[in-house]
Amino acid sequence: MLWYLKHHRWIKQHQRSMSIKGLANDTRGAAAVEFALVAIPYFALIFAIIQSGLIFFSQEVLQNATQQTARLIMTGQAQTSGMTAQQFLQDVCAEGSPLLTCASLNVNVQTFPSFSAITQVNPVVNGNFNTST
Repeated sequence: MLWYLKHHRWIKQHQRSMSIKGLANDTRGAAAVEFALVAIPYFALIFAIIQSGLIFFSQEVLQNATQQTARLIMTGQAQTSGMTAQQFLQDVCAEGSPLLTCASLNVNVQTFPSFSAITQVNPVVNGNFNTST
């Protein structure tokens, strides 16, 4: 008989928690549900911050790589050593590695005998980037 009373109380307790009123008052698992609701936007925000940081960092790496390599042209070292456009591109890639992919990098270096001989070239022709200049 004692076993029946204990078992009967256990059934009554769990029946109460299984009913609609019991579920409304039951707080077991509330932290897991709240975490599930908050976790998706939280992790999305964290990943967006990391991605933005990587974009800004790679932009600075490219800026520094082109500035360091362009200094060779401005000081005349590229002209005296006979540097080709491919060597210039390799120097930019070496400075900006591993964030830069050299296959998608375009380099355009032009020389003019005087300032009056400089012509403006449109970099976009028919909606496409003009790499022939």
